[in-house]
Amino acid sequence: MMHYQYRPLQHTDEIRVVCIEPALFSDEAINCHIIHCRRSSENLKYEALSYAWGDVAKVKSIGVGSANFQVTSNCFDALRRLIYEEDIRLVWIDALCINQDDDNERTEQIRVMGEIYSRARRVVVYLGEADDASEELFDWIKASKMNFLV
Repeated sequence: MMHYQYRPLQHTDEIRVVCIEPALFSDEAINCHIIHCRRSSENLKYEALSYAWGDVAKVKSIGVGSANFQVTSNCFDALRRLIYEEDIRLVWIDALCINQDDDNERTEQIRVMGEIYSRARRVVVYLGEADDASEELFDWIKASKMNFLV
């Protein structure tokens, strides 16, 4: 399988969005494709993922179109959690939507990340897989009556 090749962004208002393909089972391969959109479009309905990149030496492979793409284990785990069973899910994910090998693009996209996140219909925060402290954290969130989806 070949490695994913980014198509350059053509406009200063353009971003990429990941379309995560549906999967019925949690052990299926993660497949997606990337589309180009205008971030100012009122019709663009996407979510944004915020997560800790984690150890960049620990990578896993996903399918992007017909190509192979390496993501950190944390990104892989977050993607696994974002898959719908029957529908495509549109998500802006920095590690996939920004060509990390293009310094100029990365600089420009980082500059507009605040707008990218603010235009998202929802920001999903992935803190990692559950551990012994997770239950305590969720109890605290529920008790605080803050506006979180848990």
